[in-house]
Amino acid sequence: MINLIRFSLLFSLMAFSVTEISANENVSRLDECASQVKKYYKKYAQPSDVARGFDKKEILYAGQPLLNFRNQTLAVYHEHKLIYTGNGSYHSGYFTDLIVANIDDCQVEEIINTYSE
Repeated sequence: MINLIRFSLLFSLMAFSVTEISANENVSRLDECASQVKKYYKKYAQPSDVARGFDKKEILYAGQPLLNFRNQTLAVYHEHKLIYTGNGSYHSGYFTDLIVANIDDCQVEEIINTYSE
């Protein structure tokens, strides 16, 4: 019985370690892909009179909803995604975008305008 408890505890610790390593790898992937995604965004996003802002946001895990600033669901993906934010202005209007990138190859899959005035 004691061996079973030890095995169970050891297995739980191993599972936690693997999950922790995986989460750390994903966070570093957010940093690794940032420059490639930023270049794509500056080239293909809507026009802006001023330099576009760009920031790392988060890792969106599979099944987790992508929300706008009003907590409305914009999309739900079946794979993990990297989410970045971008913003700018055009003819005195302001806009904010969410940039969705593939976590495996850093390719931008979608630019979603979440706010504009």
